[in-house]
Amino acid sequence: MLEGRLRGSRLLVVEPHDDHQLLIRAILCGAGADVTIVASRAEAIDVARRSFISGEIFAAVILELRLPDGDGVRSASELRRVGYFGPILILTSDVIRAQELSRETEIVDFWMNKPFEGAVLIRMLIALIRS
Repeated sequence: MLEGRLRGSRLLVVEPHDDHQLLIRAILCGAGADVTIVASRAEAIDVARRSFISGEIFAAVILELRLPDGDGVRSASELRRVGYFGPILILTSDVIRAQELSRETEIVDFWMNKPFEGAVLIRMLIALIRS
């Protein structure tokens, strides 16, 4: 039902865990997205900067809250500084920390708890990209 709904959407996923990378890639590619996955904040900033320079901007960024080299909120702030102004969605299993941070910042467009349903993730990305 949601196959192809993200066709033509370039998405950047910042997720340090291999098993989560595989799952997220399968969900998003199944919906037709062009997915780039990196494992750290530093890689995400580098990839976003290069995409901005090349003019191939990501339609959305999906960040894990806990990264090996910083948290997702700081990463989102850095992405904004390098010129990315599209939607940012943070995925986390740390619900309490996410609730605390969501009150502190408006840098992030949406928070989603792990585990999540693939269809819910796709619908959220469609809504964020279209807004």
